Amino acid sequence: MALILVRYLKKYSENPTPFTWTKGPEHFQRIIEATKEYQAAHPKQPKQRKSNANTKKD
Repeated sequence: MALILVRYLKKYSENPTPFTWTKGPEHFQRIIEATKEYQAAHPKQPKQRKSNANTKKD
């Protein structure tokens, strides 16, 4: 698998082309809105701190 990636990168590096967007800003706006709606419906639970076993209490 890694060999395929190395070959691809080597070939791409020989003749790099500039990156061009295939989607317009309206597509990304829909993604942003959907993400905000999902996050509002599924709020993050607060993370609990893990206790440190190496800490000594005197």
